Amino acid sequence: MIHKILMLILFSGTFIYSQWIDNPGYKQKATELSLLSITSLHIHEERVMVNGSNATGSYSLLYSDDDGSTWTEAIYGDKTISMTVFASISADTIFTYGSSIFGTKAMHISTDKGNTWTKLDGDFSVLPLFFVPSEMAGNSERIILTGLDNNNGVVMTEDHGKTWSTLDVFGTEGNRVNINALLEVNNEFFVAGEGFYKANFDSMKWSLVNNLEVLDAVYENDKFYGSDVKIFESSDFGVNWTDHEILGSNLGERITIIGDKLFVSIAEAGNPRVVMFTNLADEVDITEGLTDYSQSSRILKWVNNSASIYAIRSTSTSLWQYKFSGATAIDDDSQVTEFQLFQNYPNPFNPATTITFSIPDINIYQSGSSNVVLKIYNLLGETVAELINENLAAGVHTVDFDASNLNSGIYFYELKTGNFLSTKKMILLK
Repeated sequence: MIHKILMLILFSGTFIYSQWIDNPGYKQKATELSLLSITSLHIHEERVMVNGSNATGSYSLLYSDDDGSTWTEAIYGDKTISMTVFASISADTIFTYGSSIFGTKAMHISTDKGNTWTKLDGDFSVLPLFFVPSEMAGNSERIILTGLDNNNGVVMTEDHGKTWSTLDVFGTEGNRVNINALLEVNNEFFVAGEGFYKANFDSMKWSLVNNLEVLDAVYENDKFYGSDVKIFESSDFGVNWTDHEILGSNLGERITIIGDKLFVSIAEAGNPRVVMFTNLADEVDITEGLTDYSQSSRILKWVNNSASIYAIRSTSTSLWQYKFSGATAIDDDSQVTEFQLFQNYPNPFNPATTITFSIPDINIYQSGSSNVVLKIYNLLGETVAELINENLAAGVHTVDFDASNLNSGIYFYELKTGNFLSTKKMILLK
């Protein structure tokens, strides 16, 4: 059955809530590669990257371009080196830093969005012997790397890792402040922790912007947000902050923001949890699905793209995914200005899923035809279902697909109308 619906736009309007899952696509690929633990996560545009290790100290980087449905192993430069922290410099270029189990430090670079990686030569002697990286950020001029505690400090390279210099900008040796977040915004660097600091672009001299102390900080929607026992918000690059007492007396350890949704991992004795606020109000507990969630097994790190949050936990080897979708109503179909095929939801699915697509007004987009064909193919390219083959009006449509008679596996759905052709993957898991 085809449904005529209102326009679907991700991350504005009302969210359709999901729950956390142990991502099955990653789990399958990690098992194939004998990966036992996850060392890091990174989002590059919409691509999700996960670095994992096996029992012999060898590392693999897996990435997904379809929101966690399928995973590909990247071509790794030196698999004895972990990719612990990442810095996306441009649409194509990414740097990463890590070390081996024997303490060898190294950087890798990718110039093809993370498909292949090359190990870089560099002098890391300036780093403390037991340097444990926590954050990495960069721009076209330089890359900044921070350590896990105040004795690790902040280091910088301006020649893509060949040489490094220490930035003793927060006090004398052994008296540096703790840094809990490193952010690059509009080619400028900020750190948050025991105070909020900004670096001068030319001299890289750091200045205290505000004494605010936070456990985490992010920049979204042209604002800085910080978390501690309150949620803090700044629209003037950290000079002034508004505090929101929405956490009670509990600590907000990790925060991330998508649209008007603020996600917080809360450390509360006896009741650790993950919650979501809409417009800094209307709390919803979204811990469901995070099995055995406790103080000793709570979220260690998370990242998000335009469809999901991905998280790793302190005592878990799983990649946790919180997938959701949202909708904003547009009453006038003429506002649909292009053909578009959306990712099916849910995905993976069993046995039914919904496919959504948009058709523009013929006066806006001269497609040459309004006949729409939507087919499902298997990995052999064989048609397993034809869901639509008819003329449809402008607007956004959904069609339900029931795969009860099909085997588990990867399938493709293809939308064709006039000169427009789009194909996407989906996974049936029974």
